[in-house]
Amino acid sequence: MNPQRCVMGMIGLILTGLVVGCSTSGPAPEGTSGAVESRGVPHALRPPAALHPMQEPIWPQQFEVQGPESASFGFAVTQPGPVVMEVQIQEGAPVIVTLQGPAPQPDSPSSSGQVRRTYNVTPQDVQKSLFWAVQIQLAQPVPPKQGGRARGSVMVQHPPTNLTQVQAAISAHQQAVQQQVAQRHAQEQQVGAQVAAQMEASFQQRKAQLEQQRRQHHAALMAGVQPALDQMRARGQGRIGTRGTEGSEAAAGEPRPQGTEEIGTRGFNPSPLMQLMPLTVVQNPAINSLSATQGQPGDPVMITGSGFSNDGGEVHFIINPGKDVLAHVDFWSDASVFVTVPDASGILAFNGQAYVVRASDKMKSNPVSFRFNPALEIRHFNYHPDVILKQPQIENCYGHPDNAWCRGKVDRYNNYWFAGFSENDEFLPRTRLKNGWVLDEVYLYPEPGSASGASIADKKVGTDWPYFNVRWWMNACLGSPGWVCTFLSYRFDVTIQGPKGIPDGIVVP
Repeated sequence: MNPQRCVMGMIGLILTGLVVGCSTSGPAPEGTSGAVESRGVPHALRPPAALHPMQEPIWPQQFEVQGPESASFGFAVTQPGPVVMEVQIQEGAPVIVTLQGPAPQPDSPSSSGQVRRTYNVTPQDVQKSLFWAVQIQLAQPVPPKQGGRARGSVMVQHPPTNLTQVQAAISAHQQAVQQQVAQRHAQEQQVGAQVAAQMEASFQQRKAQLEQQRRQHHAALMAGVQPALDQMRARGQGRIGTRGTEGSEAAAGEPRPQGTEEIGTRGFNPSPLMQLMPLTVVQNPAINSLSATQGQPGDPVMITGSGFSNDGGEVHFIINPGKDVLAHVDFWSDASVFVTVPDASGILAFNGQAYVVRASDKMKSNPVSFRFNPALEIRHFNYHPDVILKQPQIENCYGHPDNAWCRGKVDRYNNYWFAGFSENDEFLPRTRLKNGWVLDEVYLYPEPGSASGASIADKKVGTDWPYFNVRWWMNACLGSPGWVCTFLSYRFDVTIQGPKGIPDGIVVP
């Protein structure tokens, strides 16, 4: 839809501290006007545009709708007579067309061609209200990537308009609105507190989901090794217990020996009797395989090999350069050892090693490769200065991020009675996460508004780019009651996921 002119009245300045931006020539180029600096203050603060002379749209008007949004075109009828509305859907998905006004009108059936409606405005209709509008929305509000888009044209014919009557009706509405400002402000804070509670509940729910996924993953790993573990325990092999404290650091030792070593052949001369006895060869512990070659803290690992003895010992994991950690041992036999990956935080993933130390003689096995994957955690935020807000706009929260009910809040106001409009806001277009952190999810919370809405148009879940794009829209004013003619407020909350205890670049710098 072609950008419509925006008329911001003085009502938009009633609340102290609001920053107003209004474009009369379409949206600003991306990355220029409308960009927000470090505390969310626009680069150039311009005074609100003056009220334009009352002027209806010039018919026909072009429209384009996508997803759940709607397009609307208002007009005024100041005397009885016929109103003829004709909508041409030129391409795209079927739409539903509604004629809105003081007299309730049924929606048109879903159509992908032409919609034509005629209504005779009565004197009683004129007394109720002078304002009418055509609203267009998709019959199935699916995302644009799934075919949720349509465009076409709108033509409206109605009796001649008395602009003096229209201006008087608008002035009367604005006077009534000024009396509701305090009430609206109180309601806004109350709604903001409710949304903040909803956002926190969603965050806790997401944390619970990730923990459940972690438990399911752990159960699947245990199911893979449980049969072999049960068999060894049933046969009474080895010992059940622990050697070493999970997560404790091991002392630095000598280089790990390899192969076998003859006992009693170095450092002295054997007696003739001893020369007649066969030499005893003690095999070093040797790891043949691991049930898993990578894992997170708490994951089960079955180590199979030989020469571990039945007297227990230690299992070491090297999980970072110079960080040798003892693992918790649940079962030990000469040929199998069952352990869990030691716990640690504040380190990144690392291609390390695992090895066994036999208790009887402190002999070390061969090291085998094991990738340590850190435990994951989730964080969230709902304020960040890297944002491009398209105009028209009023931002009363980015400049005041300390107000909890106000964080992540974006306001839009429309005082133009004869056209709705839609735009996109872009968040974090230049920001990147670090240290393995990725975007987990973006949650949007549109507050109840007057013929307005917002939805997520794009997000980069699973990448280090926390960027997301909000598509918002507002319909023509139509003299609806409220603080301003048409308003939209939405809040957002972003969750990110990454290695526990590691900076992410945003929440933890």
